[in-house]
Amino acid sequence: MPDSSAPPDLTFETVPSTSAAAQAAQHAYFAEMDARFHEGFDMSLYSGKPATDDEDEFAPPRGAFVLGFLGHDRDAVACGGVRLLEPGIAEIKRMWVSPAARGRRVATRLLTHLEAQCGALGAHTIRLDTKDVLHEAIAMYKKHGYQEVPRYNDNPYATHFFEKKTA
Repeated sequence: MPDSSAPPDLTFETVPSTSAAAQAAQHAYFAEMDARFHEGFDMSLYSGKPATDDEDEFAPPRGAFVLGFLGHDRDAVACGGVRLLEPGIAEIKRMWVSPAARGRRVATRLLTHLEAQCGALGAHTIRLDTKDVLHEAIAMYKKHGYQEVPRYNDNPYATHFFEKKTA
């Protein structure tokens, strides 16, 4: 059943993570993390490489990068990437919704879409991480069946780690 409270004109498009539109959305994500994290956000600490170097991680056959659009506006209001960590286990990364699009269930629709992308990669388990100050994200993940698990990566900003079995 469609989510009647979500914008009917929300569409998703899979794009290269290095495209101009994807880079703009990721830079907005990184800027928000820098503003919300008490210690700021340094991309080099996060992944050890610039965001433009991860094209292979978020590209077929091992991943995908998705942008969300409202109506005919070609400015992305949401983004997220998925990548295989190992056969059967995928990870959702860089999930972000523009402040202007929040409160309209865009994040829920984006999460559902990214989960479907993980399934298309053959994943039966989805993992993700987040930081304690991102209360809205933590609540949404728990609401959608994600369970807290022990740390599974070396992301220095992550304080909460989640997993969901899909099969």
